[in-house]
Amino acid sequence: MAVNKNKRTAYNIVISLLGQVIALGCGMLIPKLYIDTFGSEINGFISSVNQIFVYIALLEAGVGTATTQALYRPVAKENPRDINEILAATHRQYRRTGFLYLAAVAAFAAIYPLVVRSAIPWTTIVAVIALHGGGGVLTYFLQGKYRLLLQAEGKNYILSGVSTIVNVLVSLSKVVVVLFGGNIVHIQWVYLLIYAVQSAYFIIYIKRHYKWLDLQAKPNFAAISQSSSVMTQQIAQLIFHNTDTLLLTLVCGLEVASVYAVYNTFFEVVAVLIENVNNGFVFRLGQLYNTDKEGYKRSYDVYELFYTSASFAAYCILFIFIMPFMKLYTSGFDDAQSYLKPLLPLLFILVKIQVSGRAPAGFTINYAGHFKENRVPAIIEMIINLSVSLIAVYFWGIYGVLVGTIVALLYRSNQIIFYTNRKLLDRSPWKTYRTWLVNIALFAAVYFACNALNLQMGSYVQLLTRACMIAPPVVLLFLAVGALTNPRASCQVLQLLQTVRRKK
Repeated sequence: MAVNKNKRTAYNIVISLLGQVIALGCGMLIPKLYIDTFGSEINGFISSVNQIFVYIALLEAGVGTATTQALYRPVAKENPRDINEILAATHRQYRRTGFLYLAAVAAFAAIYPLVVRSAIPWTTIVAVIALHGGGGVLTYFLQGKYRLLLQAEGKNYILSGVSTIVNVLVSLSKVVVVLFGGNIVHIQWVYLLIYAVQSAYFIIYIKRHYKWLDLQAKPNFAAISQSSSVMTQQIAQLIFHNTDTLLLTLVCGLEVASVYAVYNTFFEVVAVLIENVNNGFVFRLGQLYNTDKEGYKRSYDVYELFYTSASFAAYCILFIFIMPFMKLYTSGFDDAQSYLKPLLPLLFILVKIQVSGRAPAGFTINYAGHFKENRVPAIIEMIINLSVSLIAVYFWGIYGVLVGTIVALLYRSNQIIFYTNRKLLDRSPWKTYRTWLVNIALFAAVYFACNALNLQMGSYVQLLTRACMIAPPVVLLFLAVGALTNPRASCQVLQLLQTVRRKK
């Protein structure tokens, strides 16, 4: 199991970046294709179904995170016996919940047509839900535990590569099905087939490269005993992050849910891009925390500084170009004006920068396994989000659900930052807040400076040209300012680069 971790990190980052470029292209094409071909109602329906399946996936919540955390140490120590015992326990947990997942999918298919106002035939609704749920069944029974092992070993480049290929195939199949006059049920059939091939690939890969893996080993349930505490947090987090579309579907209708989904698609592409780049080396951080906590504490400043700076830079670039892009993107829609809401990008930005800003502290809590200690704050965050969103959506509609999310994040982000710095890193949280303040000020300065330039972006070519001109210097500016405001972290980066160069 010996590996070159530097190469593995590089593979993870490069392939995840490539995957996100492709995902961005697919994310631009498919919603527009759906709206142009089927209308906003179908697009809203698909978006709401996707979000509800996130809730159904709560059945798995806890096991995946607890398993990955438990695997870091034996993977770092190259201990096959412990790995087998942990995965044997995980395999049994997945198998048990797989049957519950089937029941949940059946209940969802039966209830959805009864509670959502829609002109879509109930037979179509049931078929789409059942076929979409088939992919989740394959995860529970076939591939789930294997993905966790690859993640703990740092082979995210394999997961990202397969995911990219699957996304391309699914997107191409959607285009082909639409061009040949098919409907959304036919699209779901093709999706399920591609997902089955993906599951087969993971099984073959594991059988070929991990011949020592034995799922019949004595299961070590104690290693994943924190799964119930993790599950509480995962449930709270998934409800917190995925209530907006459901609330809009039930209160405002599928057309409004479609507007939210289109904006959210582009913000999620950036969020996943940031997450995937982080996943390129997150396995090293997890292994470091579990084998050398003092070394992790010394590396944390570098990790937090550049993660936060890169996140703010990415969202700043998106914020500059999102409205000019939306005007071009929706120009052919029958209800184009419904999608042009200048306040929405600002509210999305306020959500995303809080999520990114607290992420390094949140990852540290996961590495430490302090799940039980953070259950109550996660539940409080969920309650704040639900209560404020339920009230605000009736007054402000699509804006209300984002206001609820922002209010809840203000509480939880501060709690996470304080807990991590005080309890796990033994330091003041001021370093984190200073990084935030610097990036917020720079974000505002860059945005207003670009607005003052009055850039012409009346076509996709102009928009792409301006983006290529502005994005690189903006990213470099954020990273440079971050380095200048934290010279100690900058010195650590230089030392790390010198170490890597010597190893080569």
